[in-house]
Amino acid sequence: LDPLPVAGRLQIRSAKIIVDPVGKYRVYVVFMQTKTYPQLTRKQLADAAGIGSETVRFYEKRGLISEPERSAAGYRLYTQSDVERLRFIRRSQQLGFTLSEIEELTALTEQPGANRAELKKRAAAKLVDIHHKIADLQAIAASLSGLVKSCDGKGDIEACPIYRFMHDGSTR
Repeated sequence: LDPLPVAGRLQIRSAKIIVDPVGKYRVYVVFMQTKTYPQLTRKQLADAAGIGSETVRFYEKRGLISEPERSAAGYRLYTQSDVERLRFIRRSQQLGFTLSEIEELTALTEQPGANRAELKKRAAAKLVDIHHKIADLQAIAASLSGLVKSCDGKGDIEACPIYRFMHDGSTR
């Protein structure tokens, strides 16, 4: 059977015919029902995922979420799976993955039979990148700290060691 809306929140996905083996062979039709979530507007989707509406729009344009169905009035209607996808994207960003990397992770995790090894490999590579960035930031902090200590904060800006470094790269 085709899905039919029932009371706005339930759908009949299929019917099962059961024959009673005892007595007069009564036939029962059992409707298998599954709960569906109400469809969401872009604002409701954004709120549920903890991001902004414009971010949803950006992700949609970028192809991180699929083009949603539209209502008769033309409104975009999103589902719970879109909420889950956006939460996956947000959490992946919190771990330092770029949107390009998240596109790859999404494709990887949606492959039938995908295993942990490839995901672990990508996460380990991201961890190495993060450690390199931390080392770079520590070097920048040390350089800036030295410049800040060398400036007394008095006089003309041309004599400031911070300005001189930014202007021509000299530290004297």
